[in-house]
Parts: sequence; structure tokens; C-alpha cells
Amino acid sequence: MHDTSGCRAAVENMGMEIWRDERGGVWSFENCLCPRYTTPDNKGNIIMDYCYFVV
Repeated sequence: MHDTSGCRAAVENMGMEIWRDERGGVWSFENCLCPRYTTPDNKGNIIMDYCYFVV
């Protein structure tokens, strides 16, 4: 599942503040590294890092 809202909530719940640009925009990116993203683990899951810039 690709849950970006859950990721954002987890970051904020850990006490980190997500950085916003001068217009209030939030910047993020996906980091799909091999082999974590290309080879399923023993439960069939793959890992994609979803990243926010924090202050």
C-alpha cells in the first residue's frame, strides 16, 4: 500500500516539523532503492522510502 498520509502523520507524531516553502508547499520524494524495492522480503513486501524535508 502506498500511504503517504500515514507517512506524513508518522513524521509529525514523532515531533518533527515538515518544511514548507514560501507558498506553503510541502516537498517530498520517493526513494526506490535496489534490492529493497525490487526484491520482495519473506512476507512478499517491498520497501519504498517516502521522504519529507523537515526543519
